[in-house]
Amino acid sequence: MKYRDLDVLVCPDCKNFPLKVWVIEKEKDVGKFFAARRCEKYCAFHVLSSNLAEIDISTCEECQTYEINAGLLLCEECKRWYPILEGIPILFKSTQRNTKVEREFLRKYGDKLPKEVKVEE
Repeated sequence: MKYRDLDVLVCPDCKNFPLKVWVIEKEKDVGKFFAARRCEKYCAFHVLSSNLAEIDISTCEECQTYEINAGLLLCEECKRWYPILEGIPILFKSTQRNTKVEREFLRKYGDKLPKEVKVEE
């Protein structure tokens, strides 16, 4: 997933925007070229939701070269969290969540996660 994806993602449960991201593993896509575009509502790379037009476009180019391979998205409104696995954000409503996948994620990355993450058994 790209930082830029957070410009459009909302919490599936409560529709809150934006989601907060914790990056555990990321890599730079060396040699790939991306047309620089500023985020429209929220820049997760700079953690900004205002004055986006003032961001230097060269940092947008840099941002778009990163791929977030593992991490976590947190809704600060309802406190629901969503894992990012193999570059894919797992955004299911609470009623459809896969607790087996989430437990495996917690086992692998639990020591790298923020204290805001509530673990339900």
